[in-house]
Amino acid sequence: MNFETIEIGKLIQFAYDLHEKGLEMNFSRYVPNFKYNYGGNSPKIKEIDKGAVFGRRGYANHSESTVYTMLGVVIGNHLEKGFEYIKSIKFDAANDIQKGIYINILKLDNDKSSLICDCENKWDSLNDEMKLTFFLDAMETVGFRRNDVLDVLEGRKTAEQAFIAVASNDIVNKRWVNLFRKHFIFDGKTLIKGNLASFNLDNFPFPFEGPAIIDCSVTETSCIEFGENINGHKLVNINCNSNSIRYTDIKNAIIDEIIDLSIVNATATKIGHHVVINLDKSITPLKNIDLTFAIDENGNNFEVDVNGVVQFDENGKLKTFCSPANLIESKKINNFKNITNIKIFTNADSAKEVEKALENGADGIGLIRTEHMFFDSNNIPLFIGLFINNNNYDELLVKCARIQKIQATNIFKIAKGKRVIFRLLDAKLDEFMNCIEKPNYINFNKIRGAELLLEFPSIIKMQVKEILEAASETRSFVDFLVPMITDKFQFSKIKSIIDEIANERKFSNYRIGAMIENMSMANNADVLAREADFISFGTNDLTESVTGLSRHSEAADFINLNDKVKDIIKEGIYRAKVANPSISIGFCGEHSSHLSNLEFMKRMGADYISCTPSFISTARHIFTSIESENLNFPEEERQKIMHVLK
Repeated sequence: MNFETIEIGKLIQFAYDLHEKGLEMNFSRYVPNFKYNYGGNSPKIKEIDKGAVFGRRGYANHSESTVYTMLGVVIGNHLEKGFEYIKSIKFDAANDIQKGIYINILKLDNDKSSLICDCENKWDSLNDEMKLTFFLDAMETVGFRRNDVLDVLEGRKTAEQAFIAVASNDIVNKRWVNLFRKHFIFDGKTLIKGNLASFNLDNFPFPFEGPAIIDCSVTETSCIEFGENINGHKLVNINCNSNSIRYTDIKNAIIDEIIDLSIVNATATKIGHHVVINLDKSITPLKNIDLTFAIDENGNNFEVDVNGVVQFDENGKLKTFCSPANLIESKKINNFKNITNIKIFTNADSAKEVEKALENGADGIGLIRTEHMFFDSNNIPLFIGLFINNNNYDELLVKCARIQKIQATNIFKIAKGKRVIFRLLDAKLDEFMNCIEKPNYINFNKIRGAELLLEFPSIIKMQVKEILEAASETRSFVDFLVPMITDKFQFSKIKSIIDEIANERKFSNYRIGAMIENMSMANNADVLAREADFISFGTNDLTESVTGLSRHSEAADFINLNDKVKDIIKEGIYRAKVANPSISIGFCGEHSSHLSNLEFMKRMGADYISCTPSFISTARHIFTSIESENLNFPEEERQKIMHVLK
């Protein structure tokens, strides 16, 4: 039977957890001299019903980063006078199971006052039956149920299940994390002990799923970084610790309470859209606090410079403006269009589809997926060739440029001045690779969008040159859309390439937009909005990344924007509007073609949506009629639509 498994290691650690609270330096009033010498130090000892436990948790040495739990179990009987010793055993279990579990049988020394290793009866010399009996006796002595331990040994139960079966309520909810020589204790999902200084919570190994609650009154949180805060971790009792947010990035932290700057030190702190008070009494110079998104007790934002430092008027009064968060809800936010002026665009991949969309009444084309121009079986090898090192690269680039130019020219001619948004290549290369052998130097399953474009800048230049040439020849205005941005600096790099080419051609009738398709970019929408002319929420990829559902599932949970996706979108719009109040907001994806989402998009102040051609008339009718609920559909259809919208 194998006693060196992950579950046995956990069982030993859980046994220590059962008794950690009561471990003291003295063993028993019955045997005052009883001790065990552990590296020159006596471990903490606790008397229990059938003997005693002793142990400690820490590191083997100063350079060792793996945490070890040492657990000793003394089996015997407490008598009216003295103690009847039977046997004892010691375990050393590493959190990293690769480091192993070490088991030693102990015995009393000649004076019967101290425990020492039994060199004559070693664990490895015992047969399987003797090992099993000894181990079951030890685990039962510390408090586990004998049958549960046997189930763990034989794989029918986990160590945690055996622990939960016997642990008291004040212990069972506790979880321990040991990381980089630091110890953390969680009570349920609340961190009650530990120093999170310099940790990025996006990378912290929380011992549970979902958001954690970090209590500033009992933990050290200065220098903490919430990162994107993907799981929505929450900070509480901020004002109970003057250094709770010092040198921290809490821009994305969930904080429900008011931050009192007369109490807390906010030096070099990036505050999100949290309520802050007492700026005039701040113990930190305001020039050292980034208050870009912070709001006052009235819900107003502070006017700040590029570094997030608050500004004052000539009378020394703080400058504020009405918070976009409030204005989103009240539908009055600056530059948001009136409901009847929302533009209904459609998606298209070719001149023929553009023509059909405009015949159906589209105000423009909200998404030209340029990679689809190469879906023709004759063009796929040319397209794939752009991403593979070969001797004909320049020739392939010229051929692809010709295809791009012809398609763009035809689209501009049919559009006749209506807005057309060309999304730069967002090639999911794996979809193209069925016809050729995949080269091994690109991860075709993961790299796409902006990251792929920057890997091959010649493709960006080819696309932009040909589309601008077509726009110039047809005297058209053109919008470029940068897809699948995963790093806030990617957009800036691609924008500079587009601007440089446009300047060379003295072409000024263009705009550049950024797609937000993941939570990370929603949280960095302010960075994008400072440079972008418009933002488009790609709800397909955004929903996939948040829910894990596939856009091809046709499940209602995917088609209907859920609350978490809506919150991410709202956060993105909020941040974009703080940074650039005149930024234009659009939506594209399957969700723009479903009634259940239109009310939300309208409330978020969409300037346009891009839907399927067949949905154009329905969307327009809803947008122009929904406020009065005067939908001139047949009654049965009207009731169905209103039920969905509710």
